[in-house]
Amino acid sequence: MNHPFINRWSPAVVALRWRHLFWCLPLLALLIGGGREWQGYQHDIQARGVIQREDTATLSMVEIRELLLSDAVLQEAASRSGYLKEWNATAAEDLRKIIHCEEIHGTSLLAIMVNGRNTLTKASLCDWLPVLASSKASEMHGQRIMDTEAALEALNKAHKENGQLYSQHVKISLDAPQEPFVPTPESLEAKRKFEESAKALETARNAYIDLRLQSLSSGAPIAIIEKAAAPVPFTPMELIAPSARTSCWVGGSALLAALLAYFLEWRFPRPARRPAFEHPGNAATIEA
Repeated sequence: MNHPFINRWSPAVVALRWRHLFWCLPLLALLIGGGREWQGYQHDIQARGVIQREDTATLSMVEIRELLLSDAVLQEAASRSGYLKEWNATAAEDLRKIIHCEEIHGTSLLAIMVNGRNTLTKASLCDWLPVLASSKASEMHGQRIMDTEAALEALNKAHKENGQLYSQHVKISLDAPQEPFVPTPESLEAKRKFEESAKALETARNAYIDLRLQSLSSGAPIAIIEKAAAPVPFTPMELIAPSARTSCWVGGSALLAALLAYFLEWRFPRPARRPAFEHPGNAATIEA
């Protein structure tokens, strides 16, 4: 005897049959909603500053970013801001994990973002980084000028020595009795060295002049456009709005679970139970 399929629309029966929906969907909504709220909270407590590379700066944006995250700048910034009490071997790498430098596309601006648990000194650390990086860039520019001066002096000395050597070879060749004048291989080599040293000296002089002009025409290579605002300390009242939004996620998922459960109950009905007298065991008892 064929028994038809029936739908049982009782809420308790539907909830019991499709019970996995009523805990999977709300749990998933809780994780998604809570994760979104946590990301928003992390963004809110993030200290963010904006700096600008000056047009007259000798450093590129990549070099400025590397300078901001260099060990020397990080150590001094952490010390002056009070972010770290003591410096150890892993401190620089730990700071690089919470400091992010992003170039704003299409501009000469660079955003500095600092995450972390210490909300009181994040803004100070974010503000000290460009100040110290600018100072370090000026020091590097000054050191570059000193190195160029030393290289220029060495090239000038080498050029004089090559000139004297070339003059000696020319004099020897002129004093020779042969006619016409035939330069010796030694004099040709001395001439080549003299001309090469003259070109190198000219290049070094031009580079030195450019560095000097840059130092006179440019001020600080980095300008602070936006200082980092001190993050507002966390208060328990801030839990109200995130909790309400997360509760909406969970409530909506519970409603969705109920709709899906009734749809599945309609789409996949369960077989009707056999009457008691149709059960094989009961039939045998009746025949006996």
